[in-house]
Amino acid sequence: MTRIQFLLLFTVLSMGLVVVVACSSHTPSGVSNQSSPVQVAENLAQAFISSYEAKQAADWLNLFSSEAVFMDNGNATSRKEGVVYIRHSQTYVNYLFSLQNFSMKFSSHFVSEDGRFIALTGTYTNTGKDGNPASVPMEIILEVKDGKIIREDDYYDSSPFY
Repeated sequence: MTRIQFLLLFTVLSMGLVVVVACSSHTPSGVSNQSSPVQVAENLAQAFISSYEAKQAADWLNLFSSEAVFMDNGNATSRKEGVVYIRHSQTYVNYLFSLQNFSMKFSSHFVSEDGRFIALTGTYTNTGKDGNPASVPMEIILEVKDGKIIREDDYYDSSPFY
């Protein structure tokens, strides 16, 4: 084999190898090609926002783990009582989402670098203690595990409501 034939054969084989590698899957056999934790959290954030703003209680509740807890840090009575399981609050959530003056409009959110936390900022509106609609800024922190929300902490000024 001449040197030119060798170089030509080597070039063709190299190009073939590059094509095979480029077209093959980089996921090892038996390993699923799942989304990153950050993407999972981002998808949860988007679903949380859309279900909350659309007042779709069932869709919102489905985002939570069966062991998820909630803490209303804006309400002094709730702070004294501590965390509650979301599963024990389903009736209240359905009631709250059905109220005419209740709404939540989100203005921004971000996901932590590891996908474990979601922070959301928005405006909470409900019937104030004077009987008229009242709105306050609100911050919600969600903790995520295994693709579900396991904790929600709400922060807002409750003085217009209580």
